[in-house]
Amino acid sequence: MNLTLLNGLLLASSVALDAAEFHVATNGDNANPGTKASPFATLERARDAVRASKPKGGVTVWIGGGVYALDKPLELLADDSGTADTPVVYRSLPGHEVRLSGGRVVTGWKPVTDQTVLARMDAAARDKVVQADLRSQGITQLAPLKAGPDWSDSEPGMELFFAGKPTTLARWPNGGFTKIADFPSGATPYSSSRGAVPDSSVEGRFVYEGDRPARWAAEKDVFLHGFWNFDWADQRLHVAKIDVAKREITLDPKPVHDYGFVKGKSYYAYNLLPELDEPGEWYLDRDRGILYFWPPSDVGAGKPTVSVVPTLVVLRDVSHLTLRGLTFERCQETAIKINGGSDVTIAASVVRNTGGYAIDVASGKHHRVIGCDLYDLGDGGVILCGGDRAKLIPAGHAVENCHIHHYSRWNPILKPGVILGRMGLGSARIPDVGSRVAHCLIDNAPHLGVWALGNDHVVEYNEFHSLVYQSNDAEAFGYGFDFTYQNNVFRYNYVHDLSGLDGHGCKGVRIDDHSGGLLCFGNIFERVQPEPGRGAVVLHGGRDSVVDNNLFVDCERAVAITECPLPVREMFLATLKKVPYTQSPWKERYPHLVNILEDDPGLPKNNQILRNVVWGGDLLRSSLDAAPYTTVKDNLTGRDPKIVRLPNGVPTLAEDSPAWNIGFKPISAERIGLYRDELRASWPVTTTVRPAAPKSAELTAVRKGGAPSIVTPKTQTPVRLDGALAAGEWPEKALPVKAVGAADFKPAALRASYDDLNLYVALIVPLANDAPPAPDASWGKSDGAEISLRDISANMPGPICIVRGFASGRMYVSSDAGLHPEDVVKVEKASRFAVRVQGGAWTGEWMIPFASLEIVPRPGLKLGFNASAWRSGDQKWMFWTRGSGPAWCAGELVLE
Repeated sequence: MNLTLLNGLLLASSVALDAAEFHVATNGDNANPGTKASPFATLERARDAVRASKPKGGVTVWIGGGVYALDKPLELLADDSGTADTPVVYRSLPGHEVRLSGGRVVTGWKPVTDQTVLARMDAAARDKVVQADLRSQGITQLAPLKAGPDWSDSEPGMELFFAGKPTTLARWPNGGFTKIADFPSGATPYSSSRGAVPDSSVEGRFVYEGDRPARWAAEKDVFLHGFWNFDWADQRLHVAKIDVAKREITLDPKPVHDYGFVKGKSYYAYNLLPELDEPGEWYLDRDRGILYFWPPSDVGAGKPTVSVVPTLVVLRDVSHLTLRGLTFERCQETAIKINGGSDVTIAASVVRNTGGYAIDVASGKHHRVIGCDLYDLGDGGVILCGGDRAKLIPAGHAVENCHIHHYSRWNPILKPGVILGRMGLGSARIPDVGSRVAHCLIDNAPHLGVWALGNDHVVEYNEFHSLVYQSNDAEAFGYGFDFTYQNNVFRYNYVHDLSGLDGHGCKGVRIDDHSGGLLCFGNIFERVQPEPGRGAVVLHGGRDSVVDNNLFVDCERAVAITECPLPVREMFLATLKKVPYTQSPWKERYPHLVNILEDDPGLPKNNQILRNVVWGGDLLRSSLDAAPYTTVKDNLTGRDPKIVRLPNGVPTLAEDSPAWNIGFKPISAERIGLYRDELRASWPVTTTVRPAAPKSAELTAVRKGGAPSIVTPKTQTPVRLDGALAAGEWPEKALPVKAVGAADFKPAALRASYDDLNLYVALIVPLANDAPPAPDASWGKSDGAEISLRDISANMPGPICIVRGFASGRMYVSSDAGLHPEDVVKVEKASRFAVRVQGGAWTGEWMIPFASLEIVPRPGLKLGFNASAWRSGDQKWMFWTRGSGPAWCAGELVLE
């Protein structure tokens, strides 16, 4: 250590003993003593001074306004800790904006003159795009982009920010997605638990629409970001080859997407100089170090900045330390990482423009994130891990009074605003114990709000809105996959304006895949649009949950208890082995787990739906296996509860509401959400509710009268599924299924009947010119027919179920109308289909069990219904009825 620095440390130490404070400023000098008049220049220098001092009281490091450009993370270790009586605080001077940045401002912008480069660019962009040489400015860490090693998992690397906001790596289309058009002949279908998926492939090779990809054929490192099968599993993949003649894209063989590729699914292409065609897009030639950018306004005024530092602050085994009133921004990964220690507080701060999470608490206890604004994050907001799960000792972490919004912009799936525990696949999941999320506003994100792993968490007094807009099978709050996750509390929250991808619906709360032990109490759900057959609150196969004293306003259904088809015993054994559930303190805390394996573990027992108020929707849909074990009591439905609104717009109940007569307890709605406090980063706080996605037309095709109707008789003879219509099995008179735009076309013949267990449908479809039917099972290409059904007897219609059968003998259930994937599996496993081709026609017979649709048959029951067929020989569509809207369930089937 040089003499000047040593003298500075000694002087700083003596100052700290008297004043217990140091100062840092952008115009300071590390040789200074760190006083207000002679501040340090860097936080590292202040850290070393705090470490060397022996203060009698706590130490405060006052940081002056300005940008502190970090070239590596600020590391704080155990020696940098305070104590409960002598805490260490790093904070901004009052009225000063302090920004810790992992970015570098890029200068030296010039017009693009290289003719080879110009030839690759869109003609409209050539005189708008400017370029800068990063290497000449000392920016040399230009690591290549990488494909996501797994779904929902990738890193953006270096990003470009302009005028304080993220910009877009050049992509096509500029907004939204394009679709997989088809697959080459001979593609191997992706197989799920119910067999091969139609129009799918396990290989990353597919046919694209249009001619746009021809512009990329010679480009290096083209990437695709896609939802390749499910809307809850995205992945970024690298293009190996583009065959312009065949219109085929081939992806690198590794990594492989776990769920295959399905026709019609969505993707976009990025990292493409030819697609740098609108303001705010950029592209980096990583070989040459040249950055190309179309600035939305004056390039110098916007201070374009690239992120170069992975993480801004790392705290290891640090205790009793506070970071207050600071802005952390422009890093490639997570901004703040905390591992071990206790009582670290991040307060009144802003974290933005990260490539990963805002804050990651990997372990320790009593760490807090208080009053912060977290936004424009590549991943989610905050990760909280800690506690001793075997002993059920709580971590005591908290996220409170934070505004977390516009996150998951790079990885849109499974990156919540707050995650209690660590998300991962399989054994990579790390549960947390006893953490709290309170008084937060969490909004405008494509997927989850708060996700919990573990036990004894409390999520209370939060507002959630405008979430789950990129998915359907997701929720504002939830947990799942493990039956030992118990005693989690979701109370006094306001969950509103959730509609899901394309208006297909989502959930407010879901306890997934046999998990249970939730108390959902005193919440307000408003305009939560559930998926067909689901509810604002969904208990999916689990037990011992209580949904009590909640207010549901304009939600089509309040609660759904659904069957979970996952293998029960194997799942229970795997999760129970991880914890000492038969020993103390588990057996005292959760006595219902002790003998769970002898108590029908797959049945959703002991759920309670109590004292809820429902206005503008139905109360409950329960699976048949759950109904005998569910307590439904003292709920108010179908009667005006007399809703009034507080000044903040939150609905509550009037003093003379009939809800008080059922024992409904007041909800302290005025306490929900953010509150003004000296540790709030900003006030007042504004938020914008995302407009609801319009419902898919197919999901609103419920006829209210005037629709054609089939009165279906109860069969007196058991129906034998063999493709031959025997006398007595079916009605003598058939209904015509007519071709579109062909009056002289011979129609197909439709018949239907039922018994106490099943609905039976038969179709005789003429073949074009007596030609043999196509041998495959591709809807809209092969000879096939489609039966659509939904229960319309209740106020809230059930989901549309589509069962398809083909002349080749194949049958499957489709989710095209929004039927939940697990319901697809259930109906498909239960249903049967037979076909016979003879006499210039093919005959299909379907048997669909009512129980698989959770329908109880009774005389007079009305079902939405339709039948349609496709004839490949002359490319003709045929319908029983079309109506004025979508064909699905455009008519009615009435049980005689």
